[in-house]
Amino acid sequence: MLTTELVTASELLELPEDYRCELIRGVIVEVSPAFWDHDSLVGILIEHLVMYNVRTRVGMVRSGDGGYILEHDPDTVLAPDIAVVRREQSGRPPRGTHSYIPFPPLLAVEVKSPSNSERRIAEKTDIYLAAGVGEVWWVLPTDDTVSRSTADGSTMVFRRGDTLTSTVLPGFTLALVDLFGD
Repeated sequence: MLTTELVTASELLELPEDYRCELIRGVIVEVSPAFWDHDSLVGILIEHLVMYNVRTRVGMVRSGDGGYILEHDPDTVLAPDIAVVRREQSGRPPRGTHSYIPFPPLLAVEVKSPSNSERRIAEKTDIYLAAGVGEVWWVLPTDDTVSRSTADGSTMVFRRGDTLTSTVLPGFTLALVDLFGD
């Protein structure tokens, strides 16, 4: 779908559900289905985040199908591969509610796809952090690294031999060999 007019979050809701896209400052950006490696990394991360959440009850771990409204006029709706929302935000909307999630997650996790340019990664990271996301992880499968950006503007890169930690999930650790394999 190509258009020169800016699209709103409400208009985005009207698109067919099988049309995979995000909305960045009113512009529709198509998103392709995930590759094998991408999907495997998301699965491993979800497992570790869910186990952490069972222990801590910090909130709820959500998969990448949820769209978060992060900016208005023009609208931005992003669907991170994984999101962790705070416990106080994890309630359910009334049944039949047809809308995007109106608040930023505590943590947004993205696994880099071949189509993600460095410019797009920086743009999405900036959007997440400006909207109030506490921490953004970019998993870079080709480098076996995870880049962690935080609300204070700092970025830390974790490599294969490192243990990933979080500033918003106290006590969370993940040895990157458990994510990327030996």
